[in-house]
Amino acid sequence: MKRNLDLIRDICLALESKSDQDIAESLRDKDYTDEEIGFHSYLLGDAGFAQVADTTTISDLLPQAIPLHLTWKGYEFLESAREDKRWAKAKGAIRKIGGTSIEVAFDLLKEYAKQELGL
Repeated sequence: MKRNLDLIRDICLALESKSDQDIAESLRDKDYTDEEIGFHSYLLGDAGFAQVADTTTISDLLPQAIPLHLTWKGYEFLESAREDKRWAKAKGAIRKIGGTSIEVAFDLLKEYAKQELGL
């Protein structure tokens, strides 16, 4: 499965505004499948952006997890990625080169934020 940075961002946004509503349920409304949500939640945990509970079973084709909460690094990413125009600008730049790591995307978002602040 290809990594989806929009889903990564959406999971972070859902975790931040977490209420009693199931995070997966709120993301299904955006047409993500349970498998996509579980795999990208696992990736967030693997990257240190969220604390997750691994739910992978022997029948799963990909690792699966339930996101529990954002880590400091996850909140930092979310603060950089929250603004829609900045997010779209970063995604456009990433598309030009055909993709990049989450760390490079994070650095790019931080640079755009600095530019917006005149730094």
